[in-house]
Amino acid sequence: MSLVMKRYFFTLCIWVLSVCFGENISAKAATDRTQFGIYTWCSWSGKTHKKDFPFVKGVSLVPHWDSVEPTPGNYDWSNIDAKMKKAADEGFNIFMVMWFNPCCPSWLFDNGVPRIAEKDSKGKKRVIPWPLDEDYQKYYHRMIREFGRHLRSLDTDIRERIVCVQTAEGSTGDEGLFKGAVPTNKRYRELMRNDPEWIEFRKKAWLVYDEAFQQGDRPKIPIMIHPGGGYAEFITEMNDWIFEHMELKWIKRGNAGHGYHVPQATGRMGYWTPVLFGENPSSKPIYSRCELDSLWMQPWFQKDLDRNLYWSILFGLQYGLDMWNVREDAIAAAKTYKHFEFFNKYAGQKDPRDSPGAFSALRHGLDVSDTVTFPEDKFGKAFSKNSERYKAIVKVHAKNGAVIEDDGFLFDTGIRHRQRKGYVDVGWQYWRGNYERFLTQIDPDATSTGWWHVGPSDSIYGRFARSIHAGGEMLFRLDKSFFSDDPGKKNIRVTVTYLDKGYGQWSLNYFDGADRKQATKARLDNSGKWKHEILEIDGAVFTGGLDRGADLTIKHLSGGQIVFHMIELDRH
Repeated sequence: MSLVMKRYFFTLCIWVLSVCFGENISAKAATDRTQFGIYTWCSWSGKTHKKDFPFVKGVSLVPHWDSVEPTPGNYDWSNIDAKMKKAADEGFNIFMVMWFNPCCPSWLFDNGVPRIAEKDSKGKKRVIPWPLDEDYQKYYHRMIREFGRHLRSLDTDIRERIVCVQTAEGSTGDEGLFKGAVPTNKRYRELMRNDPEWIEFRKKAWLVYDEAFQQGDRPKIPIMIHPGGGYAEFITEMNDWIFEHMELKWIKRGNAGHGYHVPQATGRMGYWTPVLFGENPSSKPIYSRCELDSLWMQPWFQKDLDRNLYWSILFGLQYGLDMWNVREDAIAAAKTYKHFEFFNKYAGQKDPRDSPGAFSALRHGLDVSDTVTFPEDKFGKAFSKNSERYKAIVKVHAKNGAVIEDDGFLFDTGIRHRQRKGYVDVGWQYWRGNYERFLTQIDPDATSTGWWHVGPSDSIYGRFARSIHAGGEMLFRLDKSFFSDDPGKKNIRVTVTYLDKGYGQWSLNYFDGADRKQATKARLDNSGKWKHEILEIDGAVFTGGLDRGADLTIKHLSGGQIVFHMIELDRH
């Protein structure tokens, strides 16, 4: 039996079962596919409603240990249960993480747990428990087990709404003991995220979570782990341990949703993106989440809110992000929802055979560490704090819109870099290429030119772009597995987003199995707006039949330079 016939037979069986046994099978199938996409952050207020924001797939619920267990061994689930029921009644999925630190109950210190003093980011003193203490771990593990027992005993209609529960060992849901805080205890300061004792503490906690949510006869609830950062060998060692000891479906990737133009992205994505798409010991895709927290309030992000939301989404999809937890005030402030809907379309699509589409969002990332494109004898020595090199690179591309609007954060990483006041188009290990999913531009720098801040300022598209000049042609190759079940002729929809500036023509071309075919000749009318050319193509063959193994091309036919944002292919 062919793969096509097998899939048809499987679909028929599911249909028959759904007819015979009612709604249970169809509901579970829907839950499996609809768990990915936009979620709220932090703990759902109850004010974001499905009827007002239909693109919101789920809500985040963040119970605090001190509220759930106000006295030893006595648990109050009333507040979180009410929120879960309300979320389920509205049709939302649920993501959960319980915060233990710094939200610990004060009775811990009356029961043998040592106090540790620290200062938060504003200099305010607070007291938290010493995590390596045996008594602390006894109460901490007991709470995890009770959390799992409670959620797994919920009514089916609520429990099946819970997509996953994230583990929490450090500060809030992070991998480190503290963030933005200055511990006054020397030993506490030394207990960093890569400390062997801290690693063992986290591994032990993960095994307790696995026991609480995955083991036994009760319905399982997937757990999410935040492996954290660190050097490559450390990350690999941690991940190997995780895959060996538990079934992993979800992880948190903190940098995947913290905006775009993230320093050190080349290294992080070079390791993590293949892992998320199945190059790991399980040989299965791993789904990831990240939250958009106060970043959206930073001056540079507020300059063009919807544009920055959109490009953050494109970056996240390139990284492999599947759940983006966005603050409710940011959701409410957005003037358009099409960027959120675009994320929902591709979130969770790790297998090209099942994806509804493929896209290539065109851009050029200026990476200071790139000594091939920017040789040291011309641009200066390549090290992360050489400001003159940053400025020399931007100067060459300034005519196409590249800028450094705030040079006070050039050398910072992580949260500090996000606090800049203006746009910065050059950085250390910025992602160099396009943001893509299953559709790859062939040799982009040799066939097109990068642009920044181009087109109308009220559009979400023009943060980055690429152009072609007279005689130029951009080449695109579809993932070979996209149509692997049937390599014959396909009916597809292709959408090309371009800047209608000046006068001229361009064409979209495809292969029909025998010859190169021209799908359209698009003419520029100098409206100054971004336009979409939507093409219905019958009989396209995706076997790399065009120049250099391309499946689709965009060719310049006449006029001056023509600027493009994206090419997207949809199954018809």
